[in-house]
Amino acid sequence: MAEATTKLATVTGSGNPATLSFTSISQSYDDLIVMGIGADTSTAAAQLYIDIQFYNDTGSNYCYGNGSVTTSNTRGIAVEGNQTQIRTHQPGSQNSEEAFGFLYMYIPRYTTTSYAKQVWFSDGFVCQQNGTQSTNVYAGWGVWNNTAAINEIDLKCLFGTFKTESKFTLYGVKNS
Repeated sequence: MAEATTKLATVTGSGNPATLSFTSISQSYDDLIVMGIGADTSTAAAQLYIDIQFYNDTGSNYCYGNGSVTTSNTRGIAVEGNQTQIRTHQPGSQNSEEAFGFLYMYIPRYTTTSYAKQVWFSDGFVCQQNGTQSTNVYAGWGVWNNTAAINEIDLKCLFGTFKTESKFTLYGVKNS
């Protein structure tokens, strides 16, 4: 387990960017953690997505799976291979609550050049639409099928841009 965690950088939705990036990530830690809140300006739906990419790689080098549950007892499993991203969830502006979703992402051994990178994530939000409220919770796992060390993490809105109040922080983890 982590013996020391160091805050490396924070990115915000100031100016409503479509992409938030952590760049020039220090290679002197064992693992990485990204955590924060986000929401999309798009009114396309109450539930939208954050796509995650590493090392500016837009090729079909990602796969991911997640399980979900809502307060209406809806359950689901999604598994996707040969994708151009790892997809997580966040609320859109059709959500009348003006809610923000959370994202927690753990990336072990991000500096190794011996194997593909693993990502564990959890995300969720409360959705208020047409007088009905539901809570959406997701947990998942993904792989970036590349042996390069991760020196950049891009968080991208699939439809719109990040709301101004969106904020994500990157932490480096030392395990010894």
